[in-house]
Amino acid sequence: MASQPSNATTLYERSFFDDFGYETDNFYEALAALSGRELCVAIRNTKILQYYFATRHLKFPTWLSLHAELEEHHFQDSILPALTHHQEDSIKQASMISAIKHGIDRHLQYFENLLQEYESQREHVTFASPHPPAPSPRLGEGEPSHLKVPPPNWERDLG
Repeated sequence: MASQPSNATTLYERSFFDDFGYETDNFYEALAALSGRELCVAIRNTKILQYYFATRHLKFPTWLSLHAELEEHHFQDSILPALTHHQEDSIKQASMISAIKHGIDRHLQYFENLLQEYESQREHVTFASPHPPAPSPRLGEGEPSHLKVPPPNWERDLG
């Protein structure tokens, strides 16, 4: 039997259609929002590799490593045609950049919702050892220098 998606996942999946509907009059804004989600996935996967696998000296899963790079390319591939299509219309380009930011915000909210679901379920779990698992290191703590990733640069990434 297949597992059911969490409430956070269901809301996230539905959010795109709530924001953009099924109409085609806002195709490029919808494409920009999806590209923002792609960029967020690339950054998320890179951070998971850095702060979970690298700090524990674990082998990087191929799927996560591959998608840390591929999703950045997906972002570039999806946003460039949209920006090119409206290159003479600064209002439309501003609208698309807002859509990108909204897509990123929505993706981050999704992970906040997943974390809340996890934490609420975790309260009901008893641990086999006398102590719960140690928390992960804080952002940047113990980060190998070869894995440091600069924060996104909108001018570079959208330029």
